[in-house]
Amino acid sequence: MAGRHGTWKGLYGTGVLLLALLSGCGQRDSEPPSPGGGTKPPNLVLISIDTLRADHLGCYGYPRNTSPNIDALARNAVTYRQVYSTSAKTAESHMSMFTSLYPTVHKVETITEAVPIRVLDTSITTLAEILTANGYVTVGFHGGGFVEGQFGFDRGFERYEKSDWHSAREWILDHGRERPFFLFFHTYRVHDPYTPSPPYDRLFSSGYDGKIVHDIDELKRIADSEEWSDYSKVFWNRVDTTDARDVARLVDLYDGAIAQLDADLGRLFGVIDEAVPETIIIITSDHGEEFGEHGKFTHQQLYNEILHVPLVIRHPHVAGGFALDERVSLVDLAPTILDMLALAGDEQFQGRSFWAGRVRARGRTAIFSELPVLELSSLMDNQRKVMVRPEGWEYYELASDPREQRNLGDGTQRPLLFAELEQKLDRRQRDNEALAAKLNVEEVKETLDEATIEQLRQLGYIQ
Repeated sequence: MAGRHGTWKGLYGTGVLLLALLSGCGQRDSEPPSPGGGTKPPNLVLISIDTLRADHLGCYGYPRNTSPNIDALARNAVTYRQVYSTSAKTAESHMSMFTSLYPTVHKVETITEAVPIRVLDTSITTLAEILTANGYVTVGFHGGGFVEGQFGFDRGFERYEKSDWHSAREWILDHGRERPFFLFFHTYRVHDPYTPSPPYDRLFSSGYDGKIVHDIDELKRIADSEEWSDYSKVFWNRVDTTDARDVARLVDLYDGAIAQLDADLGRLFGVIDEAVPETIIIITSDHGEEFGEHGKFTHQQLYNEILHVPLVIRHPHVAGGFALDERVSLVDLAPTILDMLALAGDEQFQGRSFWAGRVRARGRTAIFSELPVLELSSLMDNQRKVMVRPEGWEYYELASDPREQRNLGDGTQRPLLFAELEQKLDRRQRDNEALAAKLNVEEVKETLDEATIEQLRQLGYIQ
């Protein structure tokens, strides 16, 4: 594989010259990026904050101070304003990040009961495998559940374990200076139920006197259980989703959880800056969260409050501090990362690099997303969006209705101006089927061990 994807020793110096072009794309004047010697590639830290909406971060215009440390990092980074997930679920979306394939191609998906899972087929190459083949040390610290190694997420990682940001920090301090490394960090800290600790639980609200209980110890006491599935039910059973005060309280707690995680990330950023400053930091999410905008809560649909995710990239050799509006997908993340490192992608990739080191980020004319387990798919361009649900089609004019509140079809009527988008959606689905066949992707299945099944129960995914 090393020969197939090149080697950093021969390519990185050329990549630095490309990166220098980026400084001219910003919203302010800046000094040219330093090549840093041009021989040793930067390290890479990819941070995925599960269930994080882009529009709840200060660097995306949110008025609340939920993310001071992420915002500070963004002031020296490239912020991509229009990034969309391939799916509304953890497994599907993260595997698209790692393989640059859509969910119906990589076939790793959410399960709702303790049945054999689909495992990533060996014919598919992962980002970690490519980086390992090019001399990177690869480690992953994750929150478990649907990013467990059994699904195939550990492929290419030398170390991949359920842990938290403390382990990431300690690994960097102990091993980060030895060789170029790729560190993946994933957390469920802002996932429901929203249980920020003091003082973050009251950071964005005061005087709430409703029935919602957010203290984790109190939830466990009421449930008389340590299991997530039990105390999560207690949390949601006390939420009246028709009461605006309760919905507002959910948002307050969600924002508090973001702020609490942001404080931890600030400490991690400090360690990176001190110990391994030659490090690319990428912050993103697998999907967002819905608070009743379309009648439901959490993340079960393909509306943009769920699909729109943050993406902030700080590169040590690039003068940042600006944002780009080109529309891109998380399926593009792996080829973008390899482009930044001047490494070749894999021929299987469905995504393409949007790294602005190529003079200007290349946005997509259309964004495709899907949730096969619920038979949902969508496609949008700059002005319109179509969505296919089991009960019919939905049509939205995004220019005049960016929050997707006015469905222009009734399930049988199909507005003519959406015909082209429907054809593109159908073509994308057929192309996915063809690529899966070409890669000889089979529905490889494996029975989860009891510990992982129990963890998924605790996360509320299976019964």
